[in-house]
Amino acid sequence: MADISIREIILTLIKDKIGMDPLWNKVEQKLIILCSELNEPINKEKKIDFLSKLNEIRLFLLKNEFGVEKLEFIKEEIKRYKETKIISLYEEKEDTITKDIINNYARLGKGTEGIVGIHQDFNYTQLSKLTNGVYKKTGLIKFYISRERVVQGQIIAEAYDYLQRIPIATLIESKKIDKGTGEPLHKYISLFGNKVNTTMFNKVKEIDMQFYVYRFISEESEDMILLSTKKCHTGDCKIIGVTVNCNDYKVLTDSTRLPTKLPFFFAQDVFERIVKFKNHDEFFDKVKSLKINKNNFFDYPFTINVKNKTWKLIQPKWYKWFIWSWLTHEKKGLFNQYPMHILQLGPKNSGKSVTLNSLHSRSKERRKIFTGTGSTLKYLVPSFKYKPASIGYLAESNRFSFCDEFSRCLINTRTTKAGSDREESVGIMNDLLEHQRREFGSGVSKANVNMTSRTIAMSNPIRGIQNSEDLVRLMDESWLSR
Repeated sequence: MADISIREIILTLIKDKIGMDPLWNKVEQKLIILCSELNEPINKEKKIDFLSKLNEIRLFLLKNEFGVEKLEFIKEEIKRYKETKIISLYEEKEDTITKDIINNYARLGKGTEGIVGIHQDFNYTQLSKLTNGVYKKTGLIKFYISRERVVQGQIIAEAYDYLQRIPIATLIESKKIDKGTGEPLHKYISLFGNKVNTTMFNKVKEIDMQFYVYRFISEESEDMILLSTKKCHTGDCKIIGVTVNCNDYKVLTDSTRLPTKLPFFFAQDVFERIVKFKNHDEFFDKVKSLKINKNNFFDYPFTINVKNKTWKLIQPKWYKWFIWSWLTHEKKGLFNQYPMHILQLGPKNSGKSVTLNSLHSRSKERRKIFTGTGSTLKYLVPSFKYKPASIGYLAESNRFSFCDEFSRCLINTRTTKAGSDREESVGIMNDLLEHQRREFGSGVSKANVNMTSRTIAMSNPIRGIQNSEDLVRLMDESWLSR
């Protein structure tokens, strides 16, 4: 049906409905001409033209004494095309590999097995065919990492301090033997994540390689496990490689105890996203090209866009300098280089939330503003109840983390079984706020976490905490010092 034109479809439809009518012979030739003028409705303009010509055919048949009821099917067809909207189209993924490509890669790396990075954007299915094609020609097992995807985002945690040995390719043989040759009926390479039916196949040889394992979140909030042969740092980065959806979690959990139920990303390259200028001249040339001056740069964090207009917030100049000191703060200290965090208490309707909104929108942070209104402290810090672990809002934020109604989450947080006060429980954030790289975990899972964001938290006064003196008197001192 896909090869039949819309002209043939409409002509056949009309003939099936009214072809037995005595008037058919009178209109057939003209109908063929009218249907030949129909265009495929592949876009908005051609769809309008198609519907116009289809209605023209209907009017022609009405003039030639075909009754309205007999032509109801054309009216329905017009309505169907007019009111049907394509929401999303399924696109078949390319999964073929040419013999030339297999032959070309079979010539490379003679006598070696392992990981090979290639420049093509092949998907995982194509890479599996490439691996098996090269194995049939050379008898060597190679795991290819393509440049299928370029993803920008943030490494939020390191699963292990050290390299993990991960099975990336396994030679499989069927248990059934060819009686003529004595060889297995089937022999192939099963790549990482593919499920193997062990009742029908034997594992003959397994290739495992060492990878660093990280949690990565893209700018589109896609959560995945990043596997890299090179050591990476938490924070902004761009990764290039191939995505794998694992179908055999049991094997992974038993052999490497990897976090499961997330897609895996095998990285060919990992780049930092921080723009580094060679010298001051290059930097100021960039500033000039962006038309940045002292005034518009200073006020930029304190502006909001409403109805296509930019509005500047009215704030005291000292307060703007205070916020700028937070935005541009460099960690200080001989041993513990404490970053700068801000906790601001203020009365209702004093513009705290508006300020947070403006700072957040200008920062381009992926995470939304945290609200303590219906949240607890546990949402801010790593949680290991499930696997993989939740790293928490503070560590998942990149450069800045924004908290509104922070004091409210203290009210929502339960006391511990031992009866410790809520005010003391804020101490669970201490290591995070120091930007110290620490191992967090429980009996279920663990992760090495290094918070990179600076926090600004705002709140209305709550019962017992009306000002800074109340904070100092009631809250945990170690937490306040950070």
